[in-house]
Amino acid sequence: MNAGRMNRGWWLIQQALGEAWHLRAGRVIVFAALVVAAGASVLREFNFGAEEPRFLCDFAEGTIALFGTVLAIATGVVLVQGGLADGVAALVLVRGVRRHEWLLARWVALCVTLGWLVLPGYFLLGLLLAWHGHGFPVAALVHAGALMFLRLTVVAGFALLACVVARGLLLAAILALALTLAAQLAPVLHWAQQHASPAARVGWTMLEWLVPSFVGFESGHGLLRAAGYAMGCAAIYLAAACVIFSRREL
Repeated sequence: MNAGRMNRGWWLIQQALGEAWHLRAGRVIVFAALVVAAGASVLREFNFGAEEPRFLCDFAEGTIALFGTVLAIATGVVLVQGGLADGVAALVLVRGVRRHEWLLARWVALCVTLGWLVLPGYFLLGLLLAWHGHGFPVAALVHAGALMFLRLTVVAGFALLACVVARGLLLAAILALALTLAAQLAPVLHWAQQHASPAARVGWTMLEWLVPSFVGFESGHGLLRAAGYAMGCAAIYLAAACVIFSRREL
């Protein structure tokens, strides 16, 4: 039975990956790489002195974060909402596949797609640093790339939850983007909770509990702790998405 579930899960992931590739995810990845390379060439024209490596890293990581967020939300919404709208989900589910298996396979395929963006992106960053005479810091790039990937897996969880809560592509994308923005502004939410009136503090506290913080995925934080935090957040959002999806009409 376990072997059958593994084979079924692998088949579902392959199907989702094929759909993600047909959604032109590869073009987004290539375009992101071109933006990083072009931006690094422009920054080369300015004299940042000893701070040049930091500016290059900040620009490249900002670009990867932006395109990764767009890729996670857009691809995730289309994979789930599109699969529901065109009847692909219904055809798969009548073959004995459970709803949570179909949904989790979409998340895994989305994480693999995000890995296609993060891995080449940080390898390109290393090449740019070496080309500009700053060496190729393998350990630092692996650490930063892993933190970025963990952050984007949480965004993928946002996208799946938004898809099963909201009806329609646009509403799901807006909800996923709102959750991502709230996670990015988590320090602002904490400040608002500390300085709010007693009546409003309850609402801010609940919002702070519901939305994770992206602060733990910034450079300088421990990788193991960030991995545990990301997997915990993803598990909570995916569990909520599976419960809601099991009860909603297709």
